[in-house]
Amino acid sequence: LLSTAFSPGQKITSVGDGISTAYIITQGEVSQSSTTTGYATLGPGAVIGLAEGIADAPCLTETIARNAVVAITLPVIRCLSAVRGSNSGLMGIARFTAMRILQTNVPPKSLSK
Repeated sequence: LLSTAFSPGQKITSVGDGISTAYIITQGEVSQSSTTTGYATLGPGAVIGLAEGIADAPCLTETIARNAVVAITLPVIRCLSAVRGSNSGLMGIARFTAMRILQTNVPPKSLSK
């Protein structure tokens, strides 16, 4: 896994984006806003874009670096491959978590066996 840095004010995600890379914040803070979930400040440990990426869904949030941010990059295709290769229990957890984050009752096709 590689790290990447974002400058203060740099946009990380936009509403409607297709997500091919997700991020885990290791340093700094981001502002995240959505018409459905409102506004939040996220810091180290927060995961950005993974649910949308593995569900092949458009991004629902706008995420902007509040200060200098360092994040681990997660190539979505590798994450999806790992989830699909897991046992049924872990696959179910991933499916339910993506559905909860995306606020839907429809399981993502990408997480169906």
